[in-house]
Amino acid sequence: AFAKILIETSIDGVDASDVHAVLVARHGKLVFEEYFHGFHRDELHDTRSAAKSLTSTLIGAAILKGAKVRPDTPVYAAMNGGTAPAGLDVRAQALKLEHLLTMSSGLDCDDSDPASPGNEDTMQEQTAQPDWYRYTLDLKMVRTPGEKAVYCSVNPNLAGGVLARTTGQPLAELVDELLARPLQFGRYALFLSPTGGAYMGGGVR
Repeated sequence: AFAKILIETSIDGVDASDVHAVLVARHGKLVFEEYFHGFHRDELHDTRSAAKSLTSTLIGAAILKGAKVRPDTPVYAAMNGGTAPAGLDVRAQALKLEHLLTMSSGLDCDDSDPASPGNEDTMQEQTAQPDWYRYTLDLKMVRTPGEKAVYCSVNPNLAGGVLARTTGQPLAELVDELLARPLQFGRYALFLSPTGGAYMGGGVR
């Protein structure tokens, strides 16, 4: 009956549950596995913003492996070869990696506000700045880092940038080495930015 309800439920409406698959395990055995609305087991599935957790996990794994990055790593200095740019806003100077991971960066970004210049859709749809790290770093500071958490996908993406710059390794390689192979991901795909780097704000399949 449950599967019939899902089959008959449209996923086109704004209030739709958008369920693509249901798997039920009981006592360690898979007892129910069904796919809906054209999805199937061999299709890579967009995990959307759940992939943000992958970013923090990757950074933690890199730290355990000896990467020279810490929660208190200064963001602008890390992204600028080790030295903060001259004339940087004092609030930007205070921006640390932990603020990106807790979405309390203070940058002018808010995914719930279409008018926010740091809104994920705004960044991804613009073409003037293909480097999404630079786009984020160029946002104005609107509050002190750590003051308030505001959901914004450019934060974990920039956190990935800090990791890539401090290790000197492409994020795709780090994901494969530190997460995908140890955790036996199997087939997976990373969403890439226009400059070819892995986007760490979501969309891993």
